[in-house]
Amino acid sequence: MDQNKEMNNQRILVVDDQNSIHEDFNKILLPNNNNDETLQNLENALFDDNPDNSSETQLFDLEHAYNGEEAINKIQESIEKSLPYAMAFVDVRMPPGIDGIETISEIWKIDPNIQIVICTAFSDYSWQETIKKINNSDQFLILKKPFDMIEVLQLACSLTSKWNLAQLAKKNLQQLGAMVEIRTKQLFEKTQTLQKTIDELTATKIQLFQADKLASIGQLAAGLAHEINNPIGFVSSNLNFLQENIKDFYTLLELQKPLLEETPSQEETNKFKTELLVFLKEKDMDIVIEDMQEILTDSKEGVDRIAKIVGDLMDF
Repeated sequence: MDQNKEMNNQRILVVDDQNSIHEDFNKILLPNNNNDETLQNLENALFDDNPDNSSETQLFDLEHAYNGEEAINKIQESIEKSLPYAMAFVDVRMPPGIDGIETISEIWKIDPNIQIVICTAFSDYSWQETIKKINNSDQFLILKKPFDMIEVLQLACSLTSKWNLAQLAKKNLQQLGAMVEIRTKQLFEKTQTLQKTIDELTATKIQLFQADKLASIGQLAAGLAHEINNPIGFVSSNLNFLQENIKDFYTLLELQKPLLEETPSQEETNKFKTELLVFLKEKDMDIVIEDMQEILTDSKEGVDRIAKIVGDLMDF
């Protein structure tokens, strides 16, 4: 249905078994179809309209049904064509078929939005029975016969307006719901993006923390290497010195072996002494022995220093 028509639905169904009633509704609700000056004046007075445009403003689209079954069929057809009625005037007594109350109940099963005016001249049902049968709906009013023309016109205008406003409100609510759904989806997507960003930042933070730890470990390793290399350097140098000079001690021992293995003559003893003294002098053995004491002391201190560094590292 066109949106403008949907929001200005003036379609009315009159359900009554008497032709005269249908004619009365035509005279009241279709003023362009008759020359009833009195009715025109009533309409102008009711809506405080200009006589030149009031009829155009309140023009209704009127259709008729002469029994309950026909009314139900018309309602069904209107829904299938997407041309619903805004309201219906329904008579209570319509023999020999179903009465107006039963008709209304069936109509609302098909179209729960239609506004209803119950037209009655007799107490066919009490108010309590009527409410019970039509589920205490707020979509009906009761019009007593014989009805007043202004009252009919008021009901037609107010209930069609009510239907249009209700549909507009429903449409606005649907649009609002759609907007809320879109915004909710957008918010969810933004939340997901934000969560992803937070996760990435957390991962980056962890990586930076690990990198910082690795850098600290690297600095520690560099410091340890420097601290350990120093004593290792002079211990290694001292060991090289000892390795080089140990040969002289072997030579010195070799020179003394003849004195230990046999009893030499005085001449041989003097010769051994001479060679030994020459060797000691050439090799500066006194200095070597003194240096070796210092070297051993330094090496021990270096080893102790390395052991302390290693122990401190283990404690750390």
